Amino acid sequence: MKERHFIVKAIAQFIFFIGRLLLSLRYKVVMVNTDSIDKKRPVLFLPNHQAVVDPMILVSHIYPYKNIVPVVTSTYYDLPILNRFFKNWGAVRVSDIERGSRNVNVLNDISTAVKTAFNYQRSIVIYPSGQIAEQGFEKILNKKAAYQIVSELPGNVQVVGVKIKGLWGSRWSKAWTGKPPAFASNVLKGMLMCLANFLFFMPRRKVEISFEDITERCKKEVVDSRKSFNQYLEKFYNSKGVEKPLFLKGFFYTTSLKRKLPSSLLNEPSEKEGLHVIPESFPLAITKGVNKIINKKLERGEVDVSKEDHLVNDLGADSLSLVEIISEIESEFKVSSDVEISVFTNVKHLYALANGNLQENKILPDCSFGRRAPFYDFIKIKNLDSIPKQFIKRSSSHKGLPVFYDAVMGESTRGEFFLKACVVAEIIKKKCKADHVGIMLPALQSTSLLIVSTYLAGKVPVMLNWTVGNKVLEHCVKEASVEHVFTATSFVEKIKDQLPQSIHSKLIMMEKEVAKASVVTKIIGLVKSKFPKALRIRQELDDTAVILFTSGSENLPKAVPLTHGNIVHDLSSTLTTVDFSRNEKLMAILPPFHSFGFTVLSILPLITGVRTAYYPDPTDGKGIVAMIKQTSASLLVVAPSFLKIILSNANSDELSSVKYVVSGAEALSSDLKKLFQEMLPKALLIEGYGITECAPVLSLNPLQKQKDRSVGQVIKDVDCKILDLETNEILSPNQEGMICFRGENIFKGYLNKSIESPFIQIHKEWYYKTGDLGYLDNENYLFITGRLKRFIKIAGEMISLPSIEQILLENFGSEDEITVAVEGSDKSSAPQIVLFTIKNISIKEANDCLRKNNAPPIAKISRVEILPEIPVLGTGKVNYKLLKDKVENEGG
Repeated sequence: MKERHFIVKAIAQFIFFIGRLLLSLRYKVVMVNTDSIDKKRPVLFLPNHQAVVDPMILVSHIYPYKNIVPVVTSTYYDLPILNRFFKNWGAVRVSDIERGSRNVNVLNDISTAVKTAFNYQRSIVIYPSGQIAEQGFEKILNKKAAYQIVSELPGNVQVVGVKIKGLWGSRWSKAWTGKPPAFASNVLKGMLMCLANFLFFMPRRKVEISFEDITERCKKEVVDSRKSFNQYLEKFYNSKGVEKPLFLKGFFYTTSLKRKLPSSLLNEPSEKEGLHVIPESFPLAITKGVNKIINKKLERGEVDVSKEDHLVNDLGADSLSLVEIISEIESEFKVSSDVEISVFTNVKHLYALANGNLQENKILPDCSFGRRAPFYDFIKIKNLDSIPKQFIKRSSSHKGLPVFYDAVMGESTRGEFFLKACVVAEIIKKKCKADHVGIMLPALQSTSLLIVSTYLAGKVPVMLNWTVGNKVLEHCVKEASVEHVFTATSFVEKIKDQLPQSIHSKLIMMEKEVAKASVVTKIIGLVKSKFPKALRIRQELDDTAVILFTSGSENLPKAVPLTHGNIVHDLSSTLTTVDFSRNEKLMAILPPFHSFGFTVLSILPLITGVRTAYYPDPTDGKGIVAMIKQTSASLLVVAPSFLKIILSNANSDELSSVKYVVSGAEALSSDLKKLFQEMLPKALLIEGYGITECAPVLSLNPLQKQKDRSVGQVIKDVDCKILDLETNEILSPNQEGMICFRGENIFKGYLNKSIESPFIQIHKEWYYKTGDLGYLDNENYLFITGRLKRFIKIAGEMISLPSIEQILLENFGSEDEITVAVEGSDKSSAPQIVLFTIKNISIKEANDCLRKNNAPPIAKISRVEILPEIPVLGTGKVNYKLLKDKVENEGG
């Protein structure tokens, strides 16, 4: 800010003189107590704000007393004629939030400019309300601007409160139409009215402007709190009660106006102009999430919020805090809207924003899944050939039948998909000389395309998890000897910060390679797709079909090679246990690096032809719900954490097509089961159990009979034994021990042969030792009770960490997020159990809880660590390996 030239000063004085003269034609301004304005030091003027015109009246009448700098919104500051004058004058330009600006830094901009003005001994006018009044009284509520400026006020600055009276009911106030007046049209109307009244006969509105030195009181109140400061200002402005609107006639020759306040100021309408249709109800995740953001931004604590609450009158939001709330909602819920800020008046409008009702809906490609039912049989594996051989056979029939769908590629028929696979296979042959091909993509038909193309190219896919961190990802790539990783540019852009540089150098962008593929490559692919029997498929059942990695929740991930036989036998046995119609539409959201996602959501559609819709983000509840509606998906395969997100982001009618939900990877809570039954009473929730090394399904609740807390019956052709932990003897039904399995679906051993074998010999047969504890009942239903690696020995007794964790979860857990996790170690002389939590839980509270719930007396929490969040893996499981490292490294 520079010192103004004397010519600019003179022009300003002249302009304000003319301004006062013109305004006097309509307004009779009375100035009260101007002696309270200190002429020797800078002044911060804090006026109430009745109408758009009051700044012009106020500033033009103050200017003879003080060297004033106005704060001008961008809407007026940027006007071509006024811009140069405002700039030379030194006016403070601020973003006009009410007109749509989303500048969340506007408060800092104002504060910085005001400090600069005070340094130049200039005075400032700031409106604490931040917007023109909606009633005949002033509301400050929890506005921030004036509070922040006064809290940082230099010692030499005077604070003067300004009460403006007489403008409520003016055409420049909201009392006239219920909306902010249009500046240009009002100016034009004013000029015409002047002419119609022969300039000097226009009815004049009396406006009283009174001044009071409130410096000391403001400094006192600002020290207490923002609430105290704002309440003082409200009391100051409204000391004479509510002002009645004065609707002054515009022409001297007309009768008095008989006008009432607009209905929008008396009773808020159900829908604001500019908003789309607002639903009557919203998903639980929307209401809870938005309420949390509102309370956080308005510093309200955990106060109940109603959808009908008025954002300004009831909750005290100002334009700036509303921008912050909207920005966080858009970020948190992945939505955007061009609706003006002023349109948001009630909490329900914020719910609608978060729910996607206020944005232009992204139109999903057309999908015919819901319009056809071409089959009369069940989803079954009819032969035991390798995956590519079965895929080729399946693709040779019903070539025009749509089989895959996603938002990127739309709908693909069997014939189209097979052609693409043949072309991509040729590209893979040229780009990758090594046997192992890395694939790093979420649940998309492109991912399944890459998997089967890898088979047609005679290679082995290695499924990579990008969520595990640099060290673990580099470990996986090295362990599986991966030289090239197929992915997509748009996907890498989203996750590039999660990838180490060593991985970046191995990436091959699939869409770029397809685009630049030669004509010869495409012709070869086309010819092979037309003559599938001529394809030379080398893979047999005993050959490796994929390399997956264990979750790494307790150790570094282990590379698990599964054969074609493992996967095909697993699917065959699973589909013998349950009968799903081949007309079901499968919804695939689990990432393909997840064994459940790979086998059931990638390989199953490839070899059975079941129609499948893919969605890449399992945490995007609204997006998944929209995809389910678009495709009429009836069979949903999820992990419980993702199912909870979907249910929380949907209304029951939006999921009406869903008939079956198959859940695995983690235990189903009773609360989630209850929510499922409430929302989808006609659908069936089928819980299962599986392990990466077992391809992965091992048990599944049959459709005919579900057992609570059971992960189902062991699937056909798989043998399960429960062993005593001490003697390895086979236990009888209902006795808890180590769970072991034997079957054609179980792998032969880890890729790294130095890793300890997980197999144990029982009656001369080798069984896979899962590390999980549980029991079988008399009907061969399996119940999981814990995990051996999550047991520690204290005083010679085995203590189950999951059981301790479950007790604490039931007392301190939350439906919305993971709040507690328990890990421990018995490697030191003093075994310890550590509670990790995001809540403020004391050791005494935790141990009292364990005692009340009959935990073993020696099972005590040794220490509590409060974390910003509980670390989780990409699968949604708690990262116990990271927590165990913290226990052992910090426990000594």
